[in-house]
Amino acid sequence: MRSSLRLCACPVLCLLLAASLAGCAEAEQENQVVFPGGTPRLPPAAPAPGLTTGCNEDGTTLGRLLGRVYAIAPETRRMPNFDALSPVGTLCLDRLDVTERRGQPGFPGIVNRSEWFAVDSRGAFVVDEPGTYSFRLTSDDGSELYLDGALVIRNDGYHVTHTAVASSTLGAGPHSIAVPYWQGPGPLALVLEVAPAGGSYHVLRVDEPLRASTLAP
Repeated sequence: MRSSLRLCACPVLCLLLAASLAGCAEAEQENQVVFPGGTPRLPPAAPAPGLTTGCNEDGTTLGRLLGRVYAIAPETRRMPNFDALSPVGTLCLDRLDVTERRGQPGFPGIVNRSEWFAVDSRGAFVVDEPGTYSFRLTSDDGSELYLDGALVIRNDGYHVTHTAVASSTLGAGPHSIAVPYWQGPGPLALVLEVAPAGGSYHVLRVDEPLRASTLAP
């Protein structure tokens, strides 16, 4: 408390601090999707790993995932055709680490819906150490993983939390990534992990260069 009082004794520093806090609050508010059709049920504060800023909505941003959020029909049983839908809003993410949960708070950034929505996340990451990497995609309900435009994992369908694994050989440099996902009723989950050959799995962070040496146990 004494440090805060001393800091705010300086008017210039006080103004800078206030502007910084206001900017953080504004960025957090912007990185939310509210579905139309009623007053949003704002959830209590909860961990929301992955939410960030810096996404370019006009193109792919290196080190970021731009998630376009959609409302989907209750009869959905397979991955929707996103070209036929209009997004409700967008999220900016640096990872997909949504462990299994039910109700609110649900998917990070989506404040008033936990069922019948979809998120199409697209971005790019950098590989510093080329090689073969194993990817593990866990979701409830359906999800897919595309690297450089090629389907690597299909974990689609109307199912409970399920994990699918596949490997891909990646060269050094930037790679595009896409993870379409949809959620029906009940619990939701979406976690994307990566491991080097013979190594342990870690949540893939697109904002950090991929190196087998740092992932190894």
